[in-house]
Amino acid sequence: MPSSAVAHLVFVRRFCTRFMTNDPKKTDSTSRWFIETLIKLLAAGAGIAAIVALFSKHTVQQTADSSSTLAVHGSASTAQYLPPSPHDFVGIRIAQQDSKWKDRSDELPQLLALFDGGDDETMQRRYYVYDCLKAAELFFNLPFAQEDPTFDVTFVNNSGADLTVTAVGAALDVGKLNDYSGGTPEPAPIPIVARLVLDIPRHVNEEWPHEPLGFPAEHNQPLDTPQFLTPGTAFRYTIRLSNYVQHVPQAVIMRLTVTTSRGIAYSKRIYMEM
Repeated sequence: MPSSAVAHLVFVRRFCTRFMTNDPKKTDSTSRWFIETLIKLLAAGAGIAAIVALFSKHTVQQTADSSSTLAVHGSASTAQYLPPSPHDFVGIRIAQQDSKWKDRSDELPQLLALFDGGDDETMQRRYYVYDCLKAAELFFNLPFAQEDPTFDVTFVNNSGADLTVTAVGAALDVGKLNDYSGGTPEPAPIPIVARLVLDIPRHVNEEWPHEPLGFPAEHNQPLDTPQFLTPGTAFRYTIRLSNYVQHVPQAVIMRLTVTTSRGIAYSKRIYMEM
């Protein structure tokens, strides 16, 4: 019982006792009953106040504990679940084994170094579009291509949560026209579960050699069967860019895309040169 309530009860008891003993002849049975009832009610009220105070303290403590627990779990959830990123594309390569498209990604540093050289590299520099070359993270090359590229792609769910893939495609970021003056510029199994064809519409301005139209643009091919990926699960597919050779310039920066229930994942930037 709180000390204030006890002190109040003692004061009332002393007052009532003094009232009863100073003039007992004037205190009849009704007055005695009234005073005793008042004392009991005050005692009961002090007890209720103590119970309410104790309950309020317990409720405040529980609320504080719950808030701290939610804060801990909330921060853990924020740190656990990640959005799709280029690092989720663990493998990008040309699908056709007999293709003439070549993966020259390892040569990017040496090719960029050509633009820092002297006049001896003038002819070599003419075979590359520098704006595309310096922005690229991967590089596939087929001079004077007649064959549309088909990619073999492996995408892994690294988000830490379940993921559903609903479409895949390609984002064409930049396109440049390039003139050649002559010469030729000098690679546990996961089954492929989807083989897709993505039609690339025309992206070149008819009034060549002005800047091509239609960039940037994204084209996606929905999956016939969406793929449900638990954390750490890989999804492997192939995608052929139909009419790519016919409808785009010789130099293109592009990224492959995977549309998921947690957003669109973009691959590293790929320099495609024909």
